[in-house]
Amino acid sequence: MTKDNTLSMAEQADKYLKKVALGTFCIAIAFIFRAGKMLVEPDLAFYFQAGQMFFGFSVLLFLMPATLRFIKLRAENQACKEEDGYISQMFQKAGFHAFQFTFLFLTAIDVFAVDFFEAHSVELLLRIAVAGLLGSFSISFYRLVHINDDDDDLEESIQA
Repeated sequence: MTKDNTLSMAEQADKYLKKVALGTFCIAIAFIFRAGKMLVEPDLAFYFQAGQMFFGFSVLLFLMPATLRFIKLRAENQACKEEDGYISQMFQKAGFHAFQFTFLFLTAIDVFAVDFFEAHSVELLLRIAVAGLLGSFSISFYRLVHINDDDDDLEESIQA
C-alpha cells in the first residue's frame, strides 16, 4: 500500500473526502444513539449515551489528523485545489441524494407518523431527521464511488 507521501495531491484530496464520508456515517450513528436515548428507560439511557460518545469521539480520532494534514497541505499549496475531481463530484452528488432522501423522509413522516411524533418532542424528530440525512449522504457517497469503481474493474477485465 502506498504512503501518503507518494500519493498525488488529487489522490490525497480523494482520500480525505472518503474519510469525511466515513466520519459523517459515524456522526449519523451517534445521532441515532442520541434519539434512542430519548425512547428507552432511564436505566438503559447510559448505554445509549456511551454509544453516542463512542461514535462522536471516533470521528475526532480518525478525522482530526486527516483534516489537520489536509489543511497543512493546502497552506503549503501542495493540495489539490480543484473542486471538480471525480470524488468531489460524487461527494456533491451524494449531497443531492441526501437532500432528496431527507425531503421524502420528512414528507413521509408528515403523512404516516404524525401520531408518533405528536406523542414525542420535536427534538426527537430533528435528531432522527439529521441521522437520516447524514446516513443517507454517507451511504450514497459510498455506493456512488464503489459502484463506479466496480464498473471500471469490469471494463478493465473485459478489455484484458
